[in-house]
Amino acid sequence: MAVTLETEQETLIAVLNGEIDHHCAKGMRSAIDEKIESCQPDVLILDFGGVTF
Repeated sequence: MAVTLETEQETLIAVLNGEIDHHCAKGMRSAIDEKIESCQPDVLILDFGGVTF
């Protein structure tokens, strides 16, 4: 599972790709949380379009 983090003005977009399972979820959450803390966005968009589950 890969997560790509993009910022556009006051918006953070987390683009998720591949499969999500309990093994990778903690790492993805940590990466998103760290970016939220550093950027302080007004809006968070979680894009699950690339998730194959």
